[in-house]
Amino acid sequence: GGLGSSFKINKIAYHPTIPNLVFIGTNRGLYRSTDNLASWAHFATVISGDTYYADVNDIDFHPTNPNIIYVLDNTSGNSHRDNVLISTDAGMNWSVSGTATGNAGTTAYVAVTPDCPGCIFFASSQGVWKSVNEGATFTFLSNPDESCHAGFAVNDQDANNILYGYVDTEISTDGGMTFNQVTWWSLGNSNHGSGTFQENFENSTAYVHADLRDAECVNGVFYTATDGYLCKSTDNGQTWEYLSEGTAIRENYKLGVSQSNHYRTICGSQDNGTSIKKQNGWVEFYGADGMEAFIHPLNDDWMVGSVQYGSRRRTKDGGESQDGISPSGQSGSGNGYWEAPILFDPNDQMRIYNFSKSVYVSDDFGSSWTALGAPVTFTDPIQHAAIAENNSSIIIISKGDKIEKSTDGGATFVDIKNNLPGDAIRDIAFDPQNDNTIFVVYATYQNNGNKVYMSTDGGSSWTNITFNLGNMPVHTLVVDHSADANIYIGTEVGVFTKTMAATSWTLYNPDLPTTTTEELEIVFGSNTLRAATWGRGLWEYTLIGRTDYPAILKTVISNPPTDAAPKETIPQYVTSEIHYDNALTNVYLEWSANTPTFGNVISMSNTGGETWVSDQPIPDFPAGTKMYFKVFAVGSSGDVSETYKFMYEVRPFEYCDAIGNNNGGNNELHITNVTIANVNNSTSDNAYYTLFNDVVNLELGQTYSVSVSGAPGWADNDYAAWIDYNGDAVFDQSESLGLVEQNNSTATAMFTVPASAVTTKQLRLRVRLSYWGNDPSPCGNTFGEVEDYPVQVADPCSVNIGIDDITMNEGTGGGTTSFTFTVSLDDDCANPVTVNYNITNGTTSNDDFVSLPTGTLTFNGAETSHTITVQVNEDCLEEGDETFQVNLTGASSGMITDNQGLGTITNDDTAPTIACPNSLMPAVISLEANCSGTVPDYTGQVTATFDPACASVVQNPVAGTTVNTPGPLTITFTIDDGVNPAVSCNATVTVADTEAPQISCPSLPDVDGCLAVVPDLTGAILANSSTGFSGTQGLNGWSYGMNFANDPGAGFTNLPNWTGFVWNNPGTILDFPQLDANGGHPQLENLRWAVRRWTSNYSGEINISGSFYDRDLNCGDGAHVRIFKNGVQIWEYLNISGNSTNYSTNVDVSNGDLIDFAIDPIFDGGCDDTHFTAEIKSAYEAVASDNCGVVNITQSPAAGSVLAP
Repeated sequence: GGLGSSFKINKIAYHPTIPNLVFIGTNRGLYRSTDNLASWAHFATVISGDTYYADVNDIDFHPTNPNIIYVLDNTSGNSHRDNVLISTDAGMNWSVSGTATGNAGTTAYVAVTPDCPGCIFFASSQGVWKSVNEGATFTFLSNPDESCHAGFAVNDQDANNILYGYVDTEISTDGGMTFNQVTWWSLGNSNHGSGTFQENFENSTAYVHADLRDAECVNGVFYTATDGYLCKSTDNGQTWEYLSEGTAIRENYKLGVSQSNHYRTICGSQDNGTSIKKQNGWVEFYGADGMEAFIHPLNDDWMVGSVQYGSRRRTKDGGESQDGISPSGQSGSGNGYWEAPILFDPNDQMRIYNFSKSVYVSDDFGSSWTALGAPVTFTDPIQHAAIAENNSSIIIISKGDKIEKSTDGGATFVDIKNNLPGDAIRDIAFDPQNDNTIFVVYATYQNNGNKVYMSTDGGSSWTNITFNLGNMPVHTLVVDHSADANIYIGTEVGVFTKTMAATSWTLYNPDLPTTTTEELEIVFGSNTLRAATWGRGLWEYTLIGRTDYPAILKTVISNPPTDAAPKETIPQYVTSEIHYDNALTNVYLEWSANTPTFGNVISMSNTGGETWVSDQPIPDFPAGTKMYFKVFAVGSSGDVSETYKFMYEVRPFEYCDAIGNNNGGNNELHITNVTIANVNNSTSDNAYYTLFNDVVNLELGQTYSVSVSGAPGWADNDYAAWIDYNGDAVFDQSESLGLVEQNNSTATAMFTVPASAVTTKQLRLRVRLSYWGNDPSPCGNTFGEVEDYPVQVADPCSVNIGIDDITMNEGTGGGTTSFTFTVSLDDDCANPVTVNYNITNGTTSNDDFVSLPTGTLTFNGAETSHTITVQVNEDCLEEGDETFQVNLTGASSGMITDNQGLGTITNDDTAPTIACPNSLMPAVISLEANCSGTVPDYTGQVTATFDPACASVVQNPVAGTTVNTPGPLTITFTIDDGVNPAVSCNATVTVADTEAPQISCPSLPDVDGCLAVVPDLTGAILANSSTGFSGTQGLNGWSYGMNFANDPGAGFTNLPNWTGFVWNNPGTILDFPQLDANGGHPQLENLRWAVRRWTSNYSGEINISGSFYDRDLNCGDGAHVRIFKNGVQIWEYLNISGNSTNYSTNVDVSNGDLIDFAIDPIFDGGCDDTHFTAEIKSAYEAVASDNCGVVNITQSPAAGSVLAP
């Protein structure tokens, strides 16, 4: 310490023969210690008189003279970069050597060898020089193809052997005059062989990691220190081996964990690319600088790694092979960040998100990409990203101090920085149990107390939770899935933790070196916290408080998720490996479909050791369904472990596409014959993929030959064949038949049907011929041809299974007809035999059947036949013959030789017809005394053809219908059997009234005098208080007003201004009296009355009738109602305070007489609003009747006529 913040140590060199003498080369000069660094002397410029600090980048010692020491000064200002600085007094004083002409100030390195004690070797990227006179002069030797960055050494036993290099290594065996390359950093180079990258890494002796940083030779053995490994060569660089394998020194940037395999991790590191940790070792997956990576949660062979600036590499076989999947134009400097994020969707785990200047999404694990949205507050590449665990439409991104949120899956973003500091964000994380809880961390050194922030409202506001952390940079944060929601942070000096609710942090560094933790991730099932460190490799420890919990180490399903698996109908059992030091009390899984709600329980049982298997498969759902599940392990102390949320999408039960082609028509490489078991099929070149109908019949445990021939007969054509023995629609490598080419046009093999082959359904054989060097695969498109054949595997007992055909009439009416098929075995030797059956419609529809049965027939003992009955619905439809099929599949033993029974339904129905007669009898329906008649049944009079079981003639109106209206009546006849078009016809009859109307006339009074006025005898209404009301005074003879109580028979005053509710009162009178459409209210007792007046337009005796009724039975004490003629009272009623009071009175009137209806209060002025009705008509009325009630009375002479004696 104390040497300054910009101080840099370049090299430490212990004198090889003088004890405790140490030299330290720095960018601030040379330090010399004689007491093993307890103290030191400082030579700031090394050469006296130099202006600048010496930048001492290399130190070496004379092989035989302990007082002679060599150093190099890389400071350009001192002008010694082409020279060696030499001390002849053990480092006390220094001088400048001769010049290495041509070096041109390039950084150089020095080497010596006991084989030539007076020699000094000087090397840079400009070449190699040699001095044979201890530095007095230098001679240029050669300039190797490589550059040099401290990778320079001379063999200490043979000065002719010199090592030089940087990216790759070169060796000279002639003293530096010439150099030859001896290592190749790229594992794909042919000098390593033809294996995979990993095979070449493990086996090649010509591999040394790129970027030599140091080189030495000790006792004739070369050692090199590179960006990746410490290596050595014992044969002057011709072969190499690793020495540092297993040392924890990687400078890791990022890691990705497998949630289904505790032992698997993928890491990205500085200069050492991407590496995969497996249970038994490491796979060096890809070079360059390794960055962000992840592993598919349920398929630990599927991974994505990254190179600097967002270039993506994918593997689907655990790192054995790989391909590039970067979205077009989204990688490289300026497009992607140095550690560009890439993430999988936690709820759709084949969906992955790429973050560059914008967001891209792939729904097929990187095979294709769709552009989404881009940040709104910055345009540079996105630096950090996180996806919410429960609602993966929520995505957070950041760059520098900018942070944004998307709630629509990355399509749009909004700024959520709010009250966060202005420093650069280093990591973003969600609480896995609450998508509204978000964390950000800052890797700043400033003592500002701004290291960790938390939001509990989705980023609307932020709380500083740095608490007691101090000023250390924080690089990463994760939250576990426990009830306490423990937070873990990776810092510059290790890992700290606290619960969600705590207000202080605790160091959590069990056995972890004090080093920078770049990224943390949690393996849920094994309760493991895993840390990628800078310079100390990969570390792990259990989650806090869970050391003794059950560890769910591995979880798999029967067919791990891929582009084509798992397939519908294939049972998916769940298998877990669980370690626990005590006794597990329960192991189970919970599942759900389409949403991760879980809750459906399937128990799991121990099958031996630490292996647990689900008692039933996860239920089968249609293709496209997303299935979710977790595994739970319960320990004897109630300690429960649970895995991560696993998911897969059910794929269609389909075989992968395998298509041949004819190379654009230039060549016609095709299969000419396939011979296997009972099939011998010769073909021409007219198709490049064919699924043949020839069933290959095989038996369990039997050995067969297969022969495939092709044309043209080119040498090294590639032949391959597979049988999908397990029936999962996938051709595994273990299912290859192992064809071996016998000559240019034929390949053969012998194979044995495994005892595990599926016998309950039809399997498939795939045969492929492809052009040489194309490495035949069961899937994909390549030059050549593909043929598929159905395969039926049976038990060795030879039993043939078949079904007969049935032809029957369908039948008519609403019943059913039984079609009974017979399934037969020709031998009972294999019993018990089961065979499945199902029905397919053919030309029928589902409505033709009661049901389409499916099931399984079981033949026991000596049984050789069973029946299958299909109930066909009888109908009435005239139609053609129809067919359906009964299909046999999946025999447990034997061979299905006739797998389809044909059912033929013959038609026995005709369409209805109908015709009506010209007239119906009776043609007249008479209306009786009550003006009603009855419609008779005419159906027997029509001519019709139809099936009585399906329909009948329907008459409308039906027989028995009552008719009341005279006139013509249409009778309609219809036949409708519900399936054929309905038919109908019409006929007409007459409805007649046969009775005359009756009338009686009133007696009229005698008239005194010479003239008499004829009254109205028709019953016409002269006036009606309700229907005649209007808002206009005098209209229809009615007026509305008031008078004074002391003048009851006179003094009528109109009330003006109809409001639509009441007539307004005059003057200052407020509400009373008032009149509306139905009645009125007087003004207090002995004041004003409410009056309604009718002016007669008739002369003669009239009848006035109607009712008075109190508006509100619960209010007031009643009213006094009166009727006046020309001011003379003709009727009265006192105290209308209850229900309606009816009245009727006769009076003689002349044209112009005044009839007043008056209401005055009694007793008090309470609520005496009284309603009334009044109907006025002639007092004399003729009474008429008719059986049909239709009477029009006319009068002559007319009412009002004046008659003389």
